[in-house]
Amino acid sequence: MRLALVAILARGHLLIEGVPGVGKTTLAHALARAIDCDFRRVQFTSDMLPSDVLGISGVLDLRGAI
Repeated sequence: MRLALVAILARGHLLIEGVPGVGKTTLAHALARAIDCDFRRVQFTSDMLPSDVLGISGVLDLRGAI
């Protein structure tokens, strides 16, 4: 929850990963309603990876380096 709020305050995007049934969609939908924003979600299949949507699999550090 805390990192989701950080992503919102930083005006970024949020990728929530996890096993089915832990409330990922409910969290995202509730946060979107709380700040009066649109809610969109991507449904992954078992053979997709986050890098298939994002295009990269690295994390940027504070200097902007991967």
